[in-house]
Amino acid sequence: MSGPCADRLLRRGACVMGVIFCLACSVSGAATKEQWTSVRSAHYLFVGDASEVEMRRVAARFEQFRAAFAELFPAFGLNAPVPTRVVVFSSYDAYSPFRPLYRKRTISFTGYFQAGLDTNYIVLPLGLPAEDLYALPQHESVHLLIAGSARHVPDWLNEGLAQYYSTFSLSTRGGVLGTPIQRHVQFLREHKLLTLAQLFRIERGSADYVEDERNDIFYAQAWALVHYLISGNEGRRQLQLLRFMEMLAAGLPVERSFQQSFHADYQTIETELTAYVERGEYPVRAIAVDNRSGSDTELHEQSLTEAEAQYYLGDLLLHIERPEDAAKYLQRAVALDEKLAEARAALGMTRVRQRRFAEAEEQLRQAVTLAPDSCLAHYYYAYALSREGMDEEQATTGYSPEVARVMRAELQRAIMLEPRFPESYRLLAFVNLVTGERLAEAVTLLKQALALSPGRPDLTFILAQVYLRQKDLPAARETLEKVIRMSTAPQLRARAQTLLDDIAAGK
Repeated sequence: MSGPCADRLLRRGACVMGVIFCLACSVSGAATKEQWTSVRSAHYLFVGDASEVEMRRVAARFEQFRAAFAELFPAFGLNAPVPTRVVVFSSYDAYSPFRPLYRKRTISFTGYFQAGLDTNYIVLPLGLPAEDLYALPQHESVHLLIAGSARHVPDWLNEGLAQYYSTFSLSTRGGVLGTPIQRHVQFLREHKLLTLAQLFRIERGSADYVEDERNDIFYAQAWALVHYLISGNEGRRQLQLLRFMEMLAAGLPVERSFQQSFHADYQTIETELTAYVERGEYPVRAIAVDNRSGSDTELHEQSLTEAEAQYYLGDLLLHIERPEDAAKYLQRAVALDEKLAEARAALGMTRVRQRRFAEAEEQLRQAVTLAPDSCLAHYYYAYALSREGMDEEQATTGYSPEVARVMRAELQRAIMLEPRFPESYRLLAFVNLVTGERLAEAVTLLKQALALSPGRPDLTFILAQVYLRQKDLPAARETLEKVIRMSTAPQLRARAQTLLDDIAAGK
């Protein structure tokens, strides 16, 4: 994202999607030992304690890979509605304190992607074995590009595509895709495949996705299935895969989309996949790539202050749901530079997560004062006010007229500063829904948000609730059914089903 929302609050440059992690083991907000640098490329902001040479190398590779992905998926919208930061640590030891957690235990990811409604993060350490040097950033880039496309992509397909593209390599003649991942090849030789129905039921946050001892079959089979659909059978099913993804993006049910796209049921593709795995050939695919992407002339670097380094670390911890640890870094950033608006804004959002609303609002008021042309500062302030009126279940019975007035003013300012940021539209529509006022405007706002971020079931669910308040039951019913088809979140699907049941019962 360009413009005030990204460039003025971040002077160089809700709910978090993905796995939601519990609070962590403590990390201290100590001074960083190494000089931090930022490198801006055409589509990413890179920050970290790696050397300038290493940062430039990683940045160039990200841009080259992005160009390669666009060769095979040109229909994907590759411009995310929010900015992307890539945090590059000089070593695994430097990276280790900033790993996500699952059930209060550190997850052994050697790098990860964390999608966000305000900022996307890719986090990776250098110093990995040679075969992982580019595989990791390329894997995480696919998650980013898919998230940026705002398409509904099931977890098995998301991971399968990420692994298929992770082995992308460059030569003087172009790019190569689909090089076999030997650990998956070996695992699949020794283990029975899941049925496709079983594979398709595995979702982010489930033990079969997260836990090391249970997720080997998920990752291996997801990779093999995508490899078959793109490279196998002389590429005959690749266009069918694209059709499948288009149907999912339109909100059609998975099984119906699968059968109509591949002209086959699950059992037929299972049989073909089993034969493909047993042959073990896994052909590669050559593609044309512009090697000039990410050249030095497109990269711009500068040194970061200690306060800025602390801010980036704290904001990263905030986005992986570790607010207690995030606060330590962000407090130090503010202590080092009390005029660093982005640090105050992030600290304010951290206090919101901790339900320390008075402190949150004070920090965010100061952020708005320091950065009056930042859409994020205004949005965060409105967000904090909206959350103070909610219970632990994120439900609210209403806002006072004064609070609603302030939220509307802040959100209207945010939209004026950055009209491409969908969250401002979403929250302003939600204020109208809760107060029961300006419902027609709420419908318009949500349609604008969905135009910026198509296919988001959370936005669609709010739209359904607005239709209910307008007593437009046919529109509400149709919209709730779409939420159930599109959402991969069990809680959201359950809430949508409850409202559908209420409509059917005449409540």
